[in-house]
Amino acid sequence: MKTENARPFFYGLFQYWKIILSSSAFCLILLLARSASLSYAQWQHPPQPAAPSQLTDIAPHPFDGARVLAASDDALFEKEEDGRWLRFGGPFGGISAIRKLGVTPADPRLVFILTDEGVYELNLLSRENTAVFRPEDKAARTVLSFAVHPQSRLQRYAGTAAGLYVTSDGGKNWSRAAGIPEKAEVSVLEFAGPFLFAAAGSDLYRSRDPFHFEKIFSLSPVSVPEFSAEKDPDPEEEFFTAGTSITGTAFSPADETLWLATGLGLYETRDFGENWRRVSDAGLRTTALLRLVYVPPLRGLAAGTGDGIFLLDPETGRWKELVHGLDNLETRSLIYLDRDVPSLAVLTRSGFSYHPLPDGVLQPAPAPDTGRLELFRKLLLLEPSAHDVHNAVIRYNDLANGKIKRWHAASRLRALVPGFSFGKDFSRSNNLDLDRGTTNDPDVYIAGPDDVGSGWDMDMSWNFSNAVWDSAQTSIDSRSKINAEFRRDMLAEATRIYYERRRVQLEMIAAPPAALQAHFETLVRIDELTSLLDAVTGGWMSGRVEKIYRENEEMRELWAPPRQTNLHENNTNAHEDYL
Repeated sequence: MKTENARPFFYGLFQYWKIILSSSAFCLILLLARSASLSYAQWQHPPQPAAPSQLTDIAPHPFDGARVLAASDDALFEKEEDGRWLRFGGPFGGISAIRKLGVTPADPRLVFILTDEGVYELNLLSRENTAVFRPEDKAARTVLSFAVHPQSRLQRYAGTAAGLYVTSDGGKNWSRAAGIPEKAEVSVLEFAGPFLFAAAGSDLYRSRDPFHFEKIFSLSPVSVPEFSAEKDPDPEEEFFTAGTSITGTAFSPADETLWLATGLGLYETRDFGENWRRVSDAGLRTTALLRLVYVPPLRGLAAGTGDGIFLLDPETGRWKELVHGLDNLETRSLIYLDRDVPSLAVLTRSGFSYHPLPDGVLQPAPAPDTGRLELFRKLLLLEPSAHDVHNAVIRYNDLANGKIKRWHAASRLRALVPGFSFGKDFSRSNNLDLDRGTTNDPDVYIAGPDDVGSGWDMDMSWNFSNAVWDSAQTSIDSRSKINAEFRRDMLAEATRIYYERRRVQLEMIAAPPAALQAHFETLVRIDELTSLLDAVTGGWMSGRVEKIYRENEEMRELWAPPRQTNLHENNTNAHEDYL
């Protein structure tokens, strides 16, 4: 192939693939239009039982799944049917703050209060509380998790900051569970089928019998090099290990699936821990999951993160964000409420909120208008591709390899360029002579002509060894490595933002929000992602997008506000009835 024809050929090939990709996206829209999507609902904020900053945990009421129990630093609250909060119980363990609440289907009368001074059992009928776990080991008094066997209310487990304890007589006698290290912080306990699963740090243990456990799963640590901004990275420098923890579990009795929430994403097993697989992160803002809860009506999963609440659609395998009306996104606690209108309840720094999940929450979205689809397909062809964004990132941040190549070439050519020095000197001094007279005559100083001296010199030298190796290449290689790592990180971040923006666009076209608030919040999300791309391209992305809409006014119809349909009115009425 001739050189002058190479560029047109590859450019044509690139345009061909761009058309293919846009056609694929067009087909994806049709699939999304027929897949499940969340009908519009938003988080509700009922009156709080205490200052939001003081609330530490929430739990479903063991008598009535539609009601809620909430804990603050020093008290327990029960939400009545009329919406009022009833304060009872406490303080538990003197000045010790409540960490978590525990309930069990084995005995709905009981609520277990987890504190830094042990576990207290509260009887909801008699309103009496007693200490059921307070070991001599002070480290073990900090209780992180608690579980009661579903078929035996006397068999109980306490996960502490110093191992796992078990009792078979309701708490009269406790002993350490074998197989779990004594210093392990057992933060999660979950009964699944015939087994009890205990999570401690990055390790998961499974019960062999009530008193013996075995490790069946461990998160792989991530090795990353230490880096100091004050010096270049050394390839022979020691590595340190950065691991992550298991933060939550959920179990589906319907298909015997157990899920693990971790800082690396979601894992699941369908054979009680024999085999594991990682669940897709599509739709999540972060892989660091904090809480999990199984949602029986949907046969799906809800996850709480530091960036909001997400619902996993079992049909599509994608996560759907539930952010409408949520003031604070950092999840402290997440539960499912079995009400007439099933709901999720979350505790954040802003307090307790709930999200109604009406019947058919995963409703098939109506097929998008054909003209609108064709307009969006045209937009996909006009908008910059991921490759265009990569080039803009490289240009704006000066991340091309050309600079490094020039430095290497210059270091070699340095051997051919001589070192040149030029000097000139000049001096002038007085010429004096002394004529000493006799005793009676004074001495005489005779000044002659000045002594003047001048000269110049020139020196040229070559160091041909630099043509083979120049010490400057070591510094260039270090800079090249830093440049490559920075380029990789920048392009990875730009790619993530680019395709997240594309997914939001696709979802808005395939399943347009039925309510104005949801519509404008989605537009704000698209604008936010565009601004993030501007941050790494120096405003290039906004410039390209503005040019597209300036030259194609019809594109603005894609994002026009929705009409108020009967579906929206029905949802609004359902929410009002619920409240």
